[in-house]
Amino acid sequence: MLGRSFLGRLSTRLHHTRPRNVTHLSQKLVRFGIAPNVAVASLTYLLHSSRSFHSSIRYTASRSAAKTRKPAKAGRPTSDGTASKRAPRKKAASGNKSRARKKAAPKATEKSTRRVVSEKTKARQAAKTQRDEIRELKETALLKSEPQDSRRLDVWKLIVTEAWRGSKQGPSPLKEASERFHNLSPEEREHYNHLLNEKKANYTSSYREWVHSHTPEQIRQANKARVTLRRKLTTTTPNPGHKKRPKSHGRVIRPITDDRTVKGPRSSLTYFTRDRHQSGDMKGLRVSEAGKLIANEFNALTASEKEKYEIMQKEDAARYEREFKDVYGYDSPRRTRRRSNAA
Repeated sequence: MLGRSFLGRLSTRLHHTRPRNVTHLSQKLVRFGIAPNVAVASLTYLLHSSRSFHSSIRYTASRSAAKTRKPAKAGRPTSDGTASKRAPRKKAASGNKSRARKKAAPKATEKSTRRVVSEKTKARQAAKTQRDEIRELKETALLKSEPQDSRRLDVWKLIVTEAWRGSKQGPSPLKEASERFHNLSPEEREHYNHLLNEKKANYTSSYREWVHSHTPEQIRQANKARVTLRRKLTTTTPNPGHKKRPKSHGRVIRPITDDRTVKGPRSSLTYFTRDRHQSGDMKGLRVSEAGKLIANEFNALTASEKEKYEIMQKEDAARYEREFKDVYGYDSPRRTRRRSNAA
């Protein structure tokens, strides 16, 4: 009776009972003579049919759910043979953040690349602007048309020039020029001195003609452009103790000498300095020492003693403004500035 009641209880929970457990239990009951074989076989048949019915229902439900959503990956099988469910991932938000960061990284590289390109473009534009400005300054400075300066020529330079002009395949022209220079006879030295004097005279006349071929205003603007070029093209020598040398076209940039240039106005201190040097009291003194003494003497003058030099300063200022307008055709910058300040 006990075995039958137990089998009846199992039959009511067929869909929760595993087949292998029922089979194992039936074998035990038969071995001990508690239940007959027929009852056990019928119970086992009912259990298998119930399990197959429930499994078919689950399979149909899983197929219908698979059409609406993706199936989850099966977990690892447990000790009882069923697949364990996988726990949901909790790092979805961090994954999204990492993806967002990965997507934002290319934007950062694009920005940095654009920044580098823009900086290079700006540097090229600045260099081009500077080259254009220097080109315009050189044109205004009249550097290309200026005659070559022959005032600083000497016998050695003439001999080197002749050696380079007549040089062919053979020894070095400098070596040949050095031998000729050290072995010059008095007649040859006189000949080269005569050539130097002719070149210097020709340069003086050609330079004056070149200057007068331009207007005084053109020469004035050319000198202003040369001052700007000296500031922009100043290059330092390899030795740190040497001075900076502004160069262009292989020669030092010097101001143009024009006899038509209006001399600037002189101050009262300038007239006082001239009188002190003409007196002979500053003879034998250095320029710096004489300048300090003259400045102290000028500051010690009374108002009546300074009046003489102040009158000379005013007369010279009027002379400058008059000559400036006659030569250049417009008022001097000093007068224009004075008018603007008065207004």
